[in-house]
Amino acid sequence: MSISEISIKRPVATAMFYIGVILLGIVSLTQLPVDLLPNLSYPKLTIRTFYTDIPPTEIEKLITIPIEEAAGTISRVRRVRSISREGVSLVVLEFLWGTNMDIAALNVREKLDNLRWILPREAGRPTILRMDPRSQPIMSLSVTGVDFIQLKEFTRNVIKRRLEQINGVALATVIGGLEREIQINVDSRKLLALGISIHEVASALASANQNLPGGTIRKGRYRYALRTLGEFQSISEIGNVVVARGDNGSIVPLKKVAQIVDGFKERDSITRFNGRESIGLMLTKEAGANTVDVSRRVRKVLTQLRSEYPKVSIAVADDEARFISSAISNVLQALIVGGILAFLVLFFFMHDIRNPINIATSIPIAILATFVLMFFSHVSLNMISLGGLALGVGMLVDNSIVVLENIFRHEREGEDPITAGVVGSREVAMAVTASTLTTVSVFFPIIYVKGIAGQLFRDQSLTVTFSLLTSLVVSLTLLPMLASRFYRKTAGVRPSKEKTLPEVRLYESLFRKKTTAFPMWQKFIHPVRRFLDVTRQFPLNFFKLILNGIKPFFGFFFKKVLKIANALLQPFFRISDRWYDALLRTHEKLLRWSLDHQGKLLLITGCALIATLLLGLTIDRQLLPKVEQNRFTVRVNLPPGTSLETTNDTVGKIENTLLSNPGVKTIFSRIGTAASQTNILLKDSGRNLAQIQVQVRPGRHASEKVMAYLQQKLGAIKGIEITYESGNNILSQFIGTSRADIAIKITGEDLSTLRRLLQKVEERVRTVTGLTNIHSSYKGGRPEIRITIDPEAAGRFGLSSEQIARFIRNRMHGTVATYFKEFNRKVDVLVRPEVNERNELSDLLQSEIISGGIAIPVRQLIHTALVQGPVEIRRENQTRELVLYGNIAGRGVSSAIREVDRRVSGINTPVNCRIAVAGEREEIKRSFRSLILVFLLAAGLVYMILAAQFESLIYPFVIGFTVPLASIGVILALFLTGQSFNIISLIGIVVLMGIVVNDAIVEVDFINQERSRGRPLRESILEAGRKRLRPIVMTSVTTVFGLLPMAVGVGSGAALRRPLAIVVIGGLITATFLTLIVVPVLYGLFAKNKENHELYELHAK
Repeated sequence: MSISEISIKRPVATAMFYIGVILLGIVSLTQLPVDLLPNLSYPKLTIRTFYTDIPPTEIEKLITIPIEEAAGTISRVRRVRSISREGVSLVVLEFLWGTNMDIAALNVREKLDNLRWILPREAGRPTILRMDPRSQPIMSLSVTGVDFIQLKEFTRNVIKRRLEQINGVALATVIGGLEREIQINVDSRKLLALGISIHEVASALASANQNLPGGTIRKGRYRYALRTLGEFQSISEIGNVVVARGDNGSIVPLKKVAQIVDGFKERDSITRFNGRESIGLMLTKEAGANTVDVSRRVRKVLTQLRSEYPKVSIAVADDEARFISSAISNVLQALIVGGILAFLVLFFFMHDIRNPINIATSIPIAILATFVLMFFSHVSLNMISLGGLALGVGMLVDNSIVVLENIFRHEREGEDPITAGVVGSREVAMAVTASTLTTVSVFFPIIYVKGIAGQLFRDQSLTVTFSLLTSLVVSLTLLPMLASRFYRKTAGVRPSKEKTLPEVRLYESLFRKKTTAFPMWQKFIHPVRRFLDVTRQFPLNFFKLILNGIKPFFGFFFKKVLKIANALLQPFFRISDRWYDALLRTHEKLLRWSLDHQGKLLLITGCALIATLLLGLTIDRQLLPKVEQNRFTVRVNLPPGTSLETTNDTVGKIENTLLSNPGVKTIFSRIGTAASQTNILLKDSGRNLAQIQVQVRPGRHASEKVMAYLQQKLGAIKGIEITYESGNNILSQFIGTSRADIAIKITGEDLSTLRRLLQKVEERVRTVTGLTNIHSSYKGGRPEIRITIDPEAAGRFGLSSEQIARFIRNRMHGTVATYFKEFNRKVDVLVRPEVNERNELSDLLQSEIISGGIAIPVRQLIHTALVQGPVEIRRENQTRELVLYGNIAGRGVSSAIREVDRRVSGINTPVNCRIAVAGEREEIKRSFRSLILVFLLAAGLVYMILAAQFESLIYPFVIGFTVPLASIGVILALFLTGQSFNIISLIGIVVLMGIVVNDAIVEVDFINQERSRGRPLRESILEAGRKRLRPIVMTSVTTVFGLLPMAVGVGSGAALRRPLAIVVIGGLITATFLTLIVVPVLYGLFAKNKENHELYELHAK
């Protein structure tokens, strides 16, 4: 007994099963997490080491190179990159995909522990940071008020804590503002007169500001703990600390030799929101938390904070949840609109609203069942998984169309509904199962794709697989049951006039049915039955009265509605009938001509295929399409050494220009080094650098218009490098590509040689058509005064190099002596000379260092030289490198890369140097190779399924020929719409391979059935063309219309879905048309050859 027969004979059980699926689907939908992307894990570790105020060259020599050498020996490391900046070393380790990152982190930590005796003692402990897309900030907040010192304290102690208490918020990082600091500005002349140094003053403060335990004492029966209290209770107490003694034994308090100021630290960063200085808050969510829900909860708390603290203004500068909500709502809209269009197509072909409704039930039921499977497979609702549902919405009805159309064909031939349901579903069960398995099979290899593409499209593969498998089950169970129960008039069979409520039927099955097996049971149950007869009589009669009262009204109403709708749509039905009859006649003529002119048909098809393949060579190739996110970033780079104040003034002018544009919504600027290090990876930092994030109002190409406006207004500002980043989709930071379309890497050891090569390369490529926004990783020479200690002079006065270096640092920068505790806060106490004693180099040279009671002028101990030092030093695989970046506009990325490659290949390079064009090319090659392997593996799986179904090694080749036929439409669709070959479109080609064979499977299967009944080959082919035309066209058109909203969609994330839909639509249109013509011809050729071969063997015997 088949599954369809069971569902037809057990309608109540079937209905209960699907009601349960619907309920579970609704519950699962409410429990699924919502996010923009699937959970991604990039195999990358970053080693960060701080060494304050040390120049990049020293950072490279003392920290970066030792760490690179140690980390490079770790197994499965694919690439080592590093950046050495002032005060910090960043070493990035990229591992092979599939590496266990927990084990890798342990191995890295072991290597770093072995380096603790090699790295400088003053350097911080190396920290291992894991690259996790989920750890990126999801919201940026701006806090403004009056006093920025108190405001930062308020933000840190109130707002930050309140936000971190929210369920789903992992971290709230405060950036910008003013940091409180107690400054001890000493008079160097007075210290010199007393014979003490800044270091001694700092030691006196540290010794005085302590609470120490004094042990315990016993008194009587009790033991008391002793505590010595010496910590400062107020700032005034700091001035009373004794720092020296006079010649007569008098004490010298600190306030006699220094000025104590309750001020703020020297700033290294500023944040601004809409042109006003503010304090920034970067919110990071917990792993697995729902981004949209977290954002909603944060906004609720912000509303409460605004009402509690009206003098503080809190604004949302950026919110990833808005993009996520918009992107997901666009996918849902595409899914719903696609389902409606598919329903209209069914209505167009079937001329009865009941049949499309019957088939359309497979869409919501399959989707709800998919939600259940997604919940148990830990797949979130994201742009990729919902894109898979939107992709499959047009295919969900394919199986239902084939099954229901075959059932109605049997009913029209006079069979009763139940027999028609059983036989009709049984005839096509194998065909629809095989077609579903071929579609599903192409998604399994995607799961095994290495790299970011495999992680991204795993969710899509699972959702499409789940939805198609559930739609197959629905088409073979629910639809045959519904067709056999609700369309009895079609077969001329009238339903029984006896109307029995389900409760009555249940009761009769339990108590009134006679049985001969257990006669004693009937005697025992008789009193119970009499009791139930009496107790149920009133409710049943009551329900009958209600139902009999309202049923005529609703029956009359629905009959009238259907009758009116049918009358209004009759002209439309007549037009569709004429259209289909014309299509049927045209198809039959073409098919007869093709069978009579097989050679001409195959020659025309072959020429068309070759021509389109040649056309495909002209289509651009890129990694991912650019996504309009209604925002872009402006990076400002001033000459090295520029003060923070100057950079801030420059950013203010750019902000004023942006705010004058009505298309700009908000501006959030970060100037200088991000004090919180919110993004410690390969991003620029420094007081001469700024980053402006611009949110624009929604609109087509809104970001490009605002950028063009800004470029026109600003023009070329001498000495200032302004670059723009737009169109880089939200996946770029996780895929590992550079921040530009093209990156030309120049590697070597000598920085001066690398700079000369960089200039030559820039001269060569600057005239490349379409290459814009050219900038390099070289930030220019950083002014630096190098101090060399004279060892002979130092030794003569009994001073070591460390003592002299510490004196210079304390003299010019100061030293943090201790902390002033106020409640639960610690405020740095910084000891340094007065401002007028540490501004100029001459101040340092005129200072004196005390050794053995003698004041020695510093100028006698050191030599100074003004040089240009690098701002940062980049290395890759333990070799220095400079990178030239550029973006492509108005032409294809692949063609621009080829032209750039030709231009730089003619540059003569020294033996130790190398020039290579990188950027997207590396990832394009890697991803394309991986997806080509997937394509071949999917083709093999499809072939094996078809061979198993038809028990033939020849027919799968006939059916598989639809794949190259589909490539004609794929290339034409990409060319006409201006799309490129990218990861998304290649995934679409793989998906298409599993879809286009479905129509051929149905046709070849029907031809085989007709031939098994004794029909000649030609008549079987023509009969299959006549009877299978409607379901083939219906399934293809519903799939095309289901994908149409994705293909023409606009809004957030639409660019990431559009290539796949365009590929499938274009390939399916040509494949459907040519399948109806070319596949029957190929089938006939192979069948004739097989018959001739069998006749030859028979004659030989």
